[in-house]
Amino acid sequence: MQNKAVLFMMVIFLLATGTTALAHGGGEAPVDVKSLVKQSIAFIEGIEDMDMALAKLDEAIDANKKQQVADGELLQEAKQSLEAGNNEEAMLLMVEAIGGDPLVDLELAPSFQFNLANIILLIIAIISVFIGILLLRQKADVERGANNE
Repeated sequence: MQNKAVLFMMVIFLLATGTTALAHGGGEAPVDVKSLVKQSIAFIEGIEDMDMALAKLDEAIDANKKQQVADGELLQEAKQSLEAGNNEEAMLLMVEAIGGDPLVDLELAPSFQFNLANIILLIIAIISVFIGILLLRQKADVERGANNE
């Protein structure tokens, strides 16, 4: 019985992780300017990693040369402000460059979305934990029985 349960768990695990691994086809898609700017702001506000913030801002400036969706001059001003250590001004300029309202858009919130795949994987994870607990209890009961004999 225990071998069948372990085999079942292995099959479920392989199916769950295998489909996720195979789902990523092709290369990386280009990241849009707005996402790069928001990542730069997150590095400033979140972990205060100015090198990464500057790197993301440079990527945004380069991407904007191709996409032309943001105000390039404001992005350059934001870069100069960030290099000068004026983080607040840099963030305001970045938000304005992508057409946002600094009073509204500087409040970052997580954007995790529950879709069907995430819900299924969450359910599989919970079931796996419960099956693991049951298997450990069975193993402990068997070992206690063997020790008592």
